[in-house]
Amino acid sequence: MPRRAVRRRGFLLVETLAALVAASIFLAAALSMFSACAGLLSRSRARLASELAASAAISAILSGEEPDNVISSETVYGGGLTFRRVTMRNPHGEGTSVVVLPERNFR
Repeated sequence: MPRRAVRRRGFLLVETLAALVAASIFLAAALSMFSACAGLLSRSRARLASELAASAAISAILSGEEPDNVISSETVYGGGLTFRRVTMRNPHGEGTSVVVLPERNFR
């Protein structure tokens, strides 16, 4: 085999290996970015569910009803005002939410 063909074959082998290394780095970066985005989406979905539960509880409290998933409800005094503090369990099990409203809104 001529020397030139051996050099050419060696160059193609190095070029192919470089392309494979570049592709693996690109795929690892893409997988890492996908994982990070999936985590953000999961946390934002949990946060949205928590906010929706809190707003539903506020609506129920202001209409005189008892909200769902209540853990505790207490009257709190501070600064000459009276507040009602309701602690409730989030519907999908992502912890608890606390809603504090002025007591004068309740009947």
